[in-house]
Amino acid sequence: MPLHARHDKAAPELFQLRMRDLVRREVVTIEPGFTVRQAAQMMRDKNVSCLIVTSTPPGIITDRDLRNRVLADGLSDITPVSRVMSEPALALPTDSLVFEGLMTMLERGIHHMPVSQNGRIVGVVTHTDILRQQSHSPLLLTRQLRRAHTIEELRHYSNQVRATAGALLESGARVRDIGRMIAVAHDALVRRLLSDAETEYGPPPCPYAWLVLGSEGRYEQTLRTDQDNCLIYANEAPPDADAYFAILAERVVDQLEACGFPRCPGEVIATNSLSRQPLHVWQRRFDQWITTPDEYALLRTTIFFDYRQVYGELEVEPVLRPVIERARENRVFLGRLARSALRSQAPWVHAQLHL
Repeated sequence: MPLHARHDKAAPELFQLRMRDLVRREVVTIEPGFTVRQAAQMMRDKNVSCLIVTSTPPGIITDRDLRNRVLADGLSDITPVSRVMSEPALALPTDSLVFEGLMTMLERGIHHMPVSQNGRIVGVVTHTDILRQQSHSPLLLTRQLRRAHTIEELRHYSNQVRATAGALLESGARVRDIGRMIAVAHDALVRRLLSDAETEYGPPPCPYAWLVLGSEGRYEQTLRTDQDNCLIYANEAPPDADAYFAILAERVVDQLEACGFPRCPGEVIATNSLSRQPLHVWQRRFDQWITTPDEYALLRTTIFFDYRQVYGELEVEPVLRPVIERARENRVFLGRLARSALRSQAPWVHAQLHL
């Protein structure tokens, strides 16, 4: 079936509806000095799952906040709302596409999306509101991943990502948006696998960061791309740290492979000891690749400089980003990088030459 025919028959909800179209009622507000008990009573009486707090800037308190930040932490029911609310409340303009709201909720792991008009919050869209509109919503992926307990179920999750991407294509989504959705879904899978590995092997011996690289780092991941990742751990790591991280990386990479993501042929992967090093080593490497831009260094920069941290408590951005930014001042590096880019054929040119 031609693409335009599929588009004509596809459900338009995610890409034609605006966030304002899903707002069903006026926003319910509460003052920051009210107690969490009063907040719970108001949610019950108004039959809502969140309240907008009239602080400056506005905040939000949800039923999950009452459970996780009040009951689970043993706080008193006279605790003021201002102590447990989220502030400022992230809001999207009312004319934002539902898809934009969906992706924001997925990326931030939230279930309530306030919408604003002229800077004032006028309503809240919930994940349930979006699920009612779209049976193939990516929000269903979060629920499926949470319920997965075996590698077979995790593999099914990966397959469902593919099906959801197909549904988004038929709904008229841009390739860039689909790539973003795939990357977000894959990030969630990686975080789940790393969390499960820590549960099995015990807490890590020091803070670390798991980075995804290249196209995945740019939110341009395709459905069955190979893995490009690395692991960075703290400089003050104990002597046995790498042994722990080697086992952890092997488990996660194996499971990603089982879920349909093959290992990188070039070994740019955390199971390779060269891709699993302390932070000071990565800092030195980044600097050397810029100051000595031979062919190997240029190849590495095109992969590693497009990175995103998807898991871990080690803060690598304040250390690595300044190194990359200094590259703008290195004319030799920029010149060789430009020449290297010009020598590389664009994929469509390569395809034309083989027609």
